[in-house]
Amino acid sequence: MKPKTTFLKFILAGLVAFILFLSFLLTMGLLFSINEHSVFPEQVLASISLYLSAIASLLIIYYMYRMLGLVDNDRAFSAMSLIYVRAIFRLTIMEFIVLIGTVPFVYYIADNDDAPGVMIIGLGMLIIPLAVATFVSIIEKLLKNAIELKLDYELTI
Repeated sequence: MKPKTTFLKFILAGLVAFILFLSFLLTMGLLFSINEHSVFPEQVLASISLYLSAIASLLIIYYMYRMLGLVDNDRAFSAMSLIYVRAIFRLTIMEFIVLIGTVPFVYYIADNDDAPGVMIIGLGMLIIPLAVATFVSIIEKLLKNAIELKLDYELTI
């Protein structure tokens, strides 16, 4: 591993551990609800949404790790990095769509606990993948321009 990306790879490993830990907690909570016979449809839908979101997040981290490998090999401005950025963009959009499944559960909690702030927090969490997708889209366009400039520079030399 090259030192310029080692720290970032450790951060990605920490994110993987965090996502797996949250998935474990979600599984334990769902199993507890099943044992107590207190499972309701909104909870099942939210659990499925969160599991699919965890899978999408792990795939995003995988593509980020691959991009760090390109940076290590001094190929950050290549067509392959553009493919990875597009995959990350699609996965963040998919994550937003999947997280829509948590809205009924958040509404159920906000309605039963008489806590309207929970709905605002839940919708705020739903918007985060859209903000990330917007940022990734901007990065994709910048990367495309940088690759074109690099090719023009290589052709002039």
